[in-house]
Amino acid sequence: MYIEELSKKLADVGVHVSRKTLRRWADQGLISNRKQRFPPRGRGNTENWPSEAFEEAAAVWAVKETAKKRLTPKEIKDIQIVGMRTFYNPQAYYTWSHDVPLTGPVPRDRFPRHLLHREGYDHRVLRIEFRDDHPVTLFSRLVELRTGEEPRPGEERLIEMLEDERTAAAIDYFIQCDDPVRQAPILVMADLTKLRVNVPSHLVRTWVMAFVKAACGVEVTAPKKVVFHWRTLHDDAGSFFVFEKTVLEEPDLRDPSYAHLRESIIAPKEPPLEDEVVICVDGVDVRKKVFYAPFDDWDPSKQYGPAT
Repeated sequence: MYIEELSKKLADVGVHVSRKTLRRWADQGLISNRKQRFPPRGRGNTENWPSEAFEEAAAVWAVKETAKKRLTPKEIKDIQIVGMRTFYNPQAYYTWSHDVPLTGPVPRDRFPRHLLHREGYDHRVLRIEFRDDHPVTLFSRLVELRTGEEPRPGEERLIEMLEDERTAAAIDYFIQCDDPVRQAPILVMADLTKLRVNVPSHLVRTWVMAFVKAACGVEVTAPKKVVFHWRTLHDDAGSFFVFEKTVLEEPDLRDPSYAHLRESIIAPKEPPLEDEVVICVDGVDVRKKVFYAPFDDWDPSKQYGPAT
């Protein structure tokens, strides 16, 4: 698309960026770069911008607006790397208050008195924490890339590792070795640890939310809840996850009673979040499996007890 079209699409979702800035972001590798198209006759040329530059630019703009300091291109790229993994894997970390019990159903009479509310509390007090992958997960991704998987955006550093003969040989040994101990990962684990990046979780959430909102044609600054739906499939090799769809909903945290509840349980000094990211596997919010562990034994009547 022309840069004029790109600018208009961004303005339609509340993102106002100059053409000069868009070109600079592209040159810095923050968004997909344009290609020059030369007309067959006459003078001049036309910039052809890929469609994905739209969502990427909206996400970069949102991160820059949210950050309380000036971010370097590398810092933004690290945020992108962690954010993009949300689209490829349903795994997530969670944070909670130290006062919230997470081990099995807890009878109402055992609740700390200051946590008792008429509406009770539930899995929504858990927040997704965006972190870089564990080295074991990164190693598994290296194996997939080595066996022919297509690289994803943000995996440039993994591709560079595969170009190292020592790393490639270790992964090949891992793939072909019948020894159950399989020592090959140890050879590259230290290098993978160096690849881990430390990024602010709230900026990754901002990047993910802005990316999805822009893709759905929604105002980037409008509070939303994005739900990633995954499905579990099985074959002879085992179980694996398949991405189904992304759905935008109204955020639970806009509910006045819940906002008050979250303030008192999670972070009294922190204003309630407006944007949410939720992961569902087989139709179930995975926070429930964490909060009500063991999930299969959970019974609401046991969790909250009779109404009072």
